[in-house]
Amino acid sequence: MYQSYYRPGYPKVRPSFKPSKPRADAQTWPAEVIWGAAAYAQRINGAYVKEDRIEIVDEAPVVTARSSKVIMRDAIADQSLISQEDLAIGRDARDWHKKNLLVKALKTQLNDFEQTVARVAGMDEFAENQRLEIAITASQIQSFIVNRQVAEAMSRVDTTAGHVGAVGAKVTCAIEVVRSVYSQNYNCFFVTGITEQNQPVFFSYRGQLQAGVKITVQGAVKAHRNDSTQLNRVKVIA
Repeated sequence: MYQSYYRPGYPKVRPSFKPSKPRADAQTWPAEVIWGAAAYAQRINGAYVKEDRIEIVDEAPVVTARSSKVIMRDAIADQSLISQEDLAIGRDARDWHKKNLLVKALKTQLNDFEQTVARVAGMDEFAENQRLEIAITASQIQSFIVNRQVAEAMSRVDTTAGHVGAVGAKVTCAIEVVRSVYSQNYNCFFVTGITEQNQPVFFSYRGQLQAGVKITVQGAVKAHRNDSTQLNRVKVIA
């Protein structure tokens, strides 16, 4: 079974995520509405946007994309904006995070942020003053979508297809990018891809490569890891 040999690095000092206690007089919403609003924000922006994106047009600042948490507030205030598909994606994302983090917690200790996500995914109701918890759901829709795409792509891996090239050999291969994760420890992206023969490869790269993009890369075979091939000195040539 294919395994990734890289994990994204985390800063040495992580912020503390303290739970927000709902006020007695605060308005509340069920979890389905909050996660549905997060899926709506993802649909509008096409990605998670932490802060407003601003560009200078004719010497004047123009907001080109509003932050996901602000769009969420619009949807919470006017729930007619949230489609049935948004609700379904929100439910799936919440369920995925609950199950994924439960399994991970059985194997290793969760970091502060993962513990917070697990707590948020387990909340059945959100109060209006729980802004941190509401905002966290916005980023977790994209996390769910990316991991679902990775799982779907990796299901195509052919474990009998063999490795790419011999160790030390220079190779050129066309791949579909499955995942690109930034490591703060190494200041680069760790990329997982699948060749046209459904062979998994992975390598480090200086820039981000979007999941789903099909590219041709050149590199040297550094090692064969179980049923995957590790490349180094990788260049994107097409």
